Amino acid sequence: MADHEIWRAALKDSAHERHKAAWAFFGGELRGHALARLLNGQREAATVWALEILQDDSLALSGSFGNGFAPINAARLLGEWKVTDAVPHLLRIVLDKDEAEDPSMLWDASINALSNMPPEVLPALFETAQGVDDEQQVTLLSVMADVCGGNADDALFGWMCMVFERKRADWELEYLAEHLLAAAPERGITYLEGIIARRKLHPKTVETIKKRIQETCDEMSKPT
Repeated sequence: MADHEIWRAALKDSAHERHKAAWAFFGGELRGHALARLLNGQREAATVWALEILQDDSLALSGSFGNGFAPINAARLLGEWKVTDAVPHLLRIVLDKDEAEDPSMLWDASINALSNMPPEVLPALFETAQGVDDEQQVTLLSVMADVCGGNADDALFGWMCMVFERKRADWELEYLAEHLLAAAPERGITYLEGIIARRKLHPKTVETIKKRIQETCDEMSKPT
């Protein structure tokens, strides 16, 4: 848990080691790139502080010290710096059912931070995805599609297809199609063209998926 009194003192004392960090975390909402620029000179210490803040649930409340912005800023900074030690703590927030039902700024910041992590976190994300419910699997699928950067391995892509096959709602199929294409463009195109051919989908859904396929083809044809 973060020591609130130390942070309060740091806000008031311009000579305090944490003064700049105190304003960065507790002074209001900041974007990840701005936080990283402000705290780059204290990167090692700021990473430790951000992890402590992220784990302090009392700071997430709107009336708390920092008005709820401290953990949001911490998540954004950890995502910007791709701090893999943050993954378990970000997952705890993302998989919280209350947060997911009415997504908060902290939930959004945590999703974005996870999505910005390096591919080395994929095994942990994939393992976590095996033990959660359908809605949470869709959430983690979208995260892993971003993390893998178009290079999903056979196990991950096969699991993504399995999740897709279970879905019937048009909006879910359209949403998942986009992430399948992001995770493995060539295999995603082949798979989705097969889905269109063998499954009776709503015409609007077919139109949307075909549009996503064309966009992916256009992107793949651009010179590197």
